[in-house]
Amino acid sequence: DNVSWTNIAGNITTDENPNGNNQGNGITGESDGWVEAQFDMSDYAGQSLYISFKYDTDAAIQEEGFYVDDVELITIFGSETVVSSAIADTFYTFIDKPEETDFFYKVRGQDADGQWSLYSVMLGTHTRVGYTCGDVDGVEGINILDVVFLINSIYKGGPEPDPPVAGNADGIAPINILDVVYLINYIYKDGPDPACL
Repeated sequence: DNVSWTNIAGNITTDENPNGNNQGNGITGESDGWVEAQFDMSDYAGQSLYISFKYDTDAAIQEEGFYVDDVELITIFGSETVVSSAIADTFYTFIDKPEETDFFYKVRGQDADGQWSLYSVMLGTHTRVGYTCGDVDGVEGINILDVVFLINSIYKGGPEPDPPVAGNADGIAPINILDVVYLINYIYKDGPDPACL
């Protein structure tokens, strides 16, 4: 592979170069113990990459070197919430999510001695605010205003239903004149209930 390396700045790096070996964003000096280092990897989000630690020292003194342990990528979110610390089952049901957005979860277990496992792989899900199929304008109830809204959306460049699936009244994609006819039949002809999919 054509691998190129980039020295990344972190909370303990420096461009100070007392011995002529710092290639930029290096670590120099002594720590007298473990130090937590943090490096912003957001420029590489969504990419596959290798992470490497390179040790360069001057020729005069070669001592112990440096140690690296517990390397992990941490995703930073707008907020973090502990859902529960006492779930005894193997599943959990969430209710009443406040908004339509993406949520990410990870779990860990605790044994009878109180020891915690490592966290699981993080999984994500998209929640959708509740809607009524056929209530295209989002105002309570299905009526002629929803039919007009859908016609304007399809033929006049009006706004899309929110969420778009609310306008798929016949349950067959894409949203088109057949959904308009379906809503009219439902409202005025006792047709079947809208069946958004």
